[in-house]
Amino acid sequence: MLHLHFGNRLEALLDAAADWLATQPRGVFTPATVVVPSAAMGHWVTLGLARRHGIAALIQTPLPGSLLGSLHQRLMPDQRLDPVFERGALGFRIFGQLGSGAGVATQSPLADYLRATPDPLAHFHFARRLAACYDQALIYRPDQLLTWEAGEGALWQATLWRELAGEGGCHRAQALMALDQALATAPQQALPPHLVLFGLHTLPPPSLAVFARLAERIPVQWFVPTPCREYWGGLDAPAALARRAARGESVAYRAVGHPLLASLGRQGAEFIDALSDLPGQVSEHFIDPCETGRTDLLARLQSDLLNLRDPTTAPSRPIAPEDGSVQIHCCAGPLREVEVLHDHLRDLLDRNPDLNPSDVVVMTPDIDRYTPYVEAVFGSRGGELA
Repeated sequence: MLHLHFGNRLEALLDAAADWLATQPRGVFTPATVVVPSAAMGHWVTLGLARRHGIAALIQTPLPGSLLGSLHQRLMPDQRLDPVFERGALGFRIFGQLGSGAGVATQSPLADYLRATPDPLAHFHFARRLAACYDQALIYRPDQLLTWEAGEGALWQATLWRELAGEGGCHRAQALMALDQALATAPQQALPPHLVLFGLHTLPPPSLAVFARLAERIPVQWFVPTPCREYWGGLDAPAALARRAARGESVAYRAVGHPLLASLGRQGAEFIDALSDLPGQVSEHFIDPCETGRTDLLARLQSDLLNLRDPTTAPSRPIAPEDGSVQIHCCAGPLREVEVLHDHLRDLLDRNPDLNPSDVVVMTPDIDRYTPYVEAVFGSRGGELA
């Protein structure tokens, strides 16, 4: 049975998860499984459970792909994933196919590109990009790859995949399909007694379908973070409304809601829609920060998102001069950004004795770009932030 828990605060969701886990008896050497989106989230969940229960022993926090892979090995031990379909190996295999001068390498328009660009290094970079595309397709479009393997599709991409699949063993698309079929008839003792999924804000549709199939066999508690308690699918950003109006389309019945949700929340809204279509029980754990007495700008922003209010249509509200809940720093480059971040975190920790470094999350769209600057700034200045 599937039980969905929606909430806008991870702490409240973790409280609910801890309460549910406390009601599930297990042996001393029986692990509890909490599926998380990242290793950092798994560490945070383990620490949170330890604070709430006094101890967190035998808590496994696998990623979704790792859990599905272990289930596949348990139910079908003879069908092992072939490493030749890993992204790195796939790139070299594609490079070999492109340089073979046969098969797909003779099919237009790929053959035209290879003749026009004879540099082997360019072919290698092209092969790596193709490997990345096939790797994503194995996760998000396994049905398309399996269709190509069955002989359908005349494009060179389909021909290339058939050549790659014919030279290897089992890949993730085949394993996911086999696992989905095996879950319907698997013996109960081969399945985990229950499952907790925590903090997943997106999931490939094929993997979501497998978890839904698993919920038909065992209790699955799914704790989903979402910034809004209202239905926020189908919102249009102001720029999208302007484009529709420019094309002569009617925008009278189209809603903006909150501009941030409309412009940045499409993926999250589609995931919430997909979850809401699944049969099961639903619980809500929403907390409006403005109802707890907070009046700062961040609380108002979170409250507007939670209740799907458009702040651009509401009367302007003054911001207190000492309100530093939302800040924007203009910096000359990545190094200066990290220096400002360090000084700001140092100031926060000095002014708030109850705040710990483990309570801080630093987010960036490209961590590799900032890694050398983080090591230089935080490492050279020492202290608990190093």
